Amino acid sequence: MRTNISYVIIFLVCVFVTASCEKVEKINTLGETEYCFDERLSSLSSGADSIVWVGGETGALWRLRGDERRIYDIGEDRIYKVVSEKNDSRKEICWIGVRNSGLQKWEMDEHGARNLKTYFIPQKKNRYSPYDIALIRDSVYVATSQGFYVLSPKASPDSLRLLYPSQDVWDSLYNKSFVVNNLCSYKDSILFASTEQGVFLFDMVRHAGRVIHPRRFVDHVSVCNDTLFVLSDNTLFLNRTDGGLLKEIQLEFAPKLCYRAGGVYYLAGTDNLLLSDDLEKFVLIPLRRKIPAGCRNVVMPDPNKDFTLLLTERALWRVPHHLGIFNGDISVKAACMEADFLYYLTSGNELYRQRKGEFSASQICSFPKEEQIVWMDMSGNRLYYRNTRQEVKRLKVSGNLMENRLFHSPATVYRSKDKITASWLKKKKDGDELLLGVQDGLVIVGEDGGADTVSVFKDRYVTSFFAPRHSGLLYLSTLNDGIFYVSPDTAFKPVSGTEKNSFIRDLIATEGYRPALITLTNHHILSQNPDDTLRVRGHNRLLYANDTLFYALPEFGIRKFSISGGRICDKGKYYTDIRFNPAAAFVCNGRLCLGSDLGVLTIGIDREDVPRWVAFAPGSTFNLRFVVITAILVLGIIALAVGGYFRRRSSTKKQILRRMEALKGRVDDLELLYDLSDEASREEVACLRAEIETIDPDAAERKKTYALITRLTNDIINRNREATLCLLKKLKEQAEWIAGTEAFDKPFMLAEAAEAEKSNNIERIKSAVSGNEQWMNLLTGLERESVRYAEDMEGCLELEGVNKGLRNEFLLLKEKTAQMPLDKVNDEFLKLKRAYGHVFSGDALALILRYVEQMRCRLDEIAQPDKVSEGLGIRIDEALLCTRRDERIRLLRLLKQADDRLSLLEIKEEIAASIGEYRHIREGITAANERLVNKKFDKELEVKIASGAKEVVRRVDRLILSMYEVLSVTDPVLLNDILRFSSYDHQQARVLALLIANPRVKRTDVPGILGLYGNLNPVISRLINNKIKANEQELKEYLKEEYPAVGFVYYILELID
Repeated sequence: MRTNISYVIIFLVCVFVTASCEKVEKINTLGETEYCFDERLSSLSSGADSIVWVGGETGALWRLRGDERRIYDIGEDRIYKVVSEKNDSRKEICWIGVRNSGLQKWEMDEHGARNLKTYFIPQKKNRYSPYDIALIRDSVYVATSQGFYVLSPKASPDSLRLLYPSQDVWDSLYNKSFVVNNLCSYKDSILFASTEQGVFLFDMVRHAGRVIHPRRFVDHVSVCNDTLFVLSDNTLFLNRTDGGLLKEIQLEFAPKLCYRAGGVYYLAGTDNLLLSDDLEKFVLIPLRRKIPAGCRNVVMPDPNKDFTLLLTERALWRVPHHLGIFNGDISVKAACMEADFLYYLTSGNELYRQRKGEFSASQICSFPKEEQIVWMDMSGNRLYYRNTRQEVKRLKVSGNLMENRLFHSPATVYRSKDKITASWLKKKKDGDELLLGVQDGLVIVGEDGGADTVSVFKDRYVTSFFAPRHSGLLYLSTLNDGIFYVSPDTAFKPVSGTEKNSFIRDLIATEGYRPALITLTNHHILSQNPDDTLRVRGHNRLLYANDTLFYALPEFGIRKFSISGGRICDKGKYYTDIRFNPAAAFVCNGRLCLGSDLGVLTIGIDREDVPRWVAFAPGSTFNLRFVVITAILVLGIIALAVGGYFRRRSSTKKQILRRMEALKGRVDDLELLYDLSDEASREEVACLRAEIETIDPDAAERKKTYALITRLTNDIINRNREATLCLLKKLKEQAEWIAGTEAFDKPFMLAEAAEAEKSNNIERIKSAVSGNEQWMNLLTGLERESVRYAEDMEGCLELEGVNKGLRNEFLLLKEKTAQMPLDKVNDEFLKLKRAYGHVFSGDALALILRYVEQMRCRLDEIAQPDKVSEGLGIRIDEALLCTRRDERIRLLRLLKQADDRLSLLEIKEEIAASIGEYRHIREGITAANERLVNKKFDKELEVKIASGAKEVVRRVDRLILSMYEVLSVTDPVLLNDILRFSSYDHQQARVLALLIANPRVKRTDVPGILGLYGNLNPVISRLINNKIKANEQELKEYLKEEYPAVGFVYYILELID
């Protein structure tokens, strides 16, 4: 057992060692600058006076010189090569090779291009392709698709002469095709031509030639440092210039051309570029743009130094010579030095350390990717750094990456709310000090983090610091307020004569007896001599080398200056293809250390042509997460090995706990069955739960525990069986209840219950009982709630938009349960419920108040106001006191009563008006009868009056009926208990209505108004005496109850007053 554990631990340690570091993959690039064209490109050629010719696929030709670009359209096919020269008239003469159009001679000027001549070859005439052209002395050499030719203006100025292959060989060719890819000259004496049958060496002095590498298809030849480079398929041959073989190199792929610039060999294919600085180690770079296929003239040196021009299909690339691929290619953004070590911070926030005198650096620390560090400095083993969040932090650093990652973490020394413009670390024995230029001012931060503001620099923008060695002085430059200095014995003082200098970016000071200040501004380098000024732009930093030499960092490269005779002299620029980072540049031990996007370049002071790159160890990141996971795994395996017994015991305990949980779940199911069957089971279920809780999973006697679990299981099974029988009984009772209803869902519910009972499936029975219970509760709840809401609406005024028809809709719900499914009835109930809730809304109150205003208008229109109408107005005012949400039903009921009584007043007015109309008709007919000769009397006259007043009589009948319908609602006690009218069609009831409407109505008109014949005085007498006077006391008591007088009792009592 112990042996197995040891093997496992050894295995995990091996995995930890091999996998705790993860390789950081790096993508190599050329760092190119791209100039795009609108057309596809085919060739790149150099001309005199820094001119570059770019040929296109469709005959376009660009002439590039600096920022000047001119295009010529020669109207031909692909341009393979351009060679230019000046003629006597100073116009440019161009020899142009065009696909399938031969060698052509053109004259170019600012007005355009003119074709001077096209040169033919035998048989093909101009239907051949010149791939390359060489103009040597007075002869033009042409590499074509049909061989190697020469044009000698003196010998044969109008035609090309075949040099290779021989005429006999060329005549024997079937298709007259013999490809010569490119030409390369050596000291203007030997011309090399790459052909499909080897390399042809042509001695231009002796006019003799020979072939090397015969029977090989050679893609490209080039000469560098007296060495001939021959590309054939995927092999690179190195030859002497006399043809002797030096070396043979096998390549990863088959490039089409070989070129050397800046100490780097370029082997280019269509999609890839192979780079090497020693032809032993190669770096393959995939190209994001393709090089034109079938073209060899695609690379050349830039007329400006330090760059190579590379042509792609639609763009011209400007590639720097110093690529950094062979020296680590690490971007360095900050650097500093301390004692025996130099420190570099990369753009990946990795900190490297280099020992002085050596040229290799190793990683010792790393920072989070989101920490954007812009400045750093070291003091002993403590690193101070500043980030873009205006924080200055301190980190203890050792030479071990793992120690720094695991045990050291940064602490914030100072945090500024304003932008930090410059930083300086003053190293002192009694504690370091940080001098921070903040916008706008200067802050001194002590070892403990305490900050003091220097009042001298209030509203002054500090841009840089400089401390000459061994002097104890510290200089500070400000943006527009000159330069200041401080010594251990003095406070900050301005340097006289510098206060007028503006836009100061940096400064240095010599170390002589009388130190001289040199200042860098946005536009000049200044000394303290007013006449000593150099015009510069875009420079970022000054680097002090010695009292006679200093350097400045422009955007690209480094610029050298000397101090001679008290004046500053410009000594030129170096490495203009590299962009050095000002925050990563310093001078150490007589060498410049310059951090850039390519790494760290070191050059000797005044020996700029001897550079050395600092080699960075391969980037790897210590995988702390993997370490933690591995440690957890090791501890876990040890714990498992040691705790085997406890695992088994724990497994048994978990099994008992699972069975306990299962018992509790069965008890829950049993309780649910009891609840569905309405059986009183609380005590029994509580006893079962209590017994389950007595089970001890840690008990030593496991057999007793298992026996108790088995007994409880059987007990629950038996009780489940009993509960199931009760559940079937409950299902039958539900079916009987449902059968007694008239619900639309009854057949479906009964069928479901019957199917569940037949299935003998306990889950289906439980589902059916539960569903029935829900359905029954919903049905009874709907009936109960609909009645309750209808009762709330009883006696309420019904208004459109408030509660019109709402009471009847609630009452109809019970009938609808027999006409549609209960779910749909419930949906309608919910809609009605929302409508009921609307009654209590502000919108509903607005409609009610609007109707009240209408009632007031109707009341004002009453022709003869009296106590009843006045009392009704008071009733309306009292009703309006109930406008709160919780009084809405009371408000509607009070308004209903007021509206009915207002309707009675309106009916009374209409009856009175009808009586007057009847009287008018009767008098008119009677007057007309008096004028007749044969007058009508008695019954005949009454018949004629009745015929004329027929419509009035009918109207009065309708109004009387309406009056009693309303009175039956407002005053049922008056009609039924006091006046005891058995029918509203009774003569006394109808006569009473007329008398109420018009107590002074003529008694002789009463029968006619009511559509009767005869004398109704007895009826009136009995009404007055037997109904009204006999019940006078009761009527008066009823009137008191109706105070203020709003009822018709007032009008009845007026009949006997």
